[in-house]
Amino acid sequence: MAVLSGYLMKTYQLLERITDDLATMLPDAAARYSYCWRQASELTEALLDDLEAVTDLRGYVQHTQLLLYSTGRFSRGEFFLSIHFDPHDQFSVRCYCHLDSTNRIRLQVLNEADSRHLQRAAKLLSGPDYDDGWVELNTLKN
Repeated sequence: MAVLSGYLMKTYQLLERITDDLATMLPDAAARYSYCWRQASELTEALLDDLEAVTDLRGYVQHTQLLLYSTGRFSRGEFFLSIHFDPHDQFSVRCYCHLDSTNRIRLQVLNEADSRHLQRAAKLLSGPDYDDGWVELNTLKN
């Protein structure tokens, strides 16, 4: 489990549960998507809580998308989310939550922060240039 200074990141626990549940489901696409969308709210809130633990800022989701892979890879998929922190600032973060055995959560700053109070969060959430700015949520420290 991912831990941030004594704080257990809830998003990883939920991803693991969703992935395990998908692995036991029949390959009925409608049922699988329905299940994932029912979990989306809890997953989104957990992700926002985990990001707040890192940045000390509460974000909100402006866009979300779910992709489940087709036959032969039933327990694989991804939630894509676009997270913003201030409606008056272009700063936003792209998030991929991988629904597979790795349960990875990858972040990438899409738009740099204009306001000073968001620049610290932008710096914390920015990954290395050699990886196109991607960073794993469980590697971040407040």
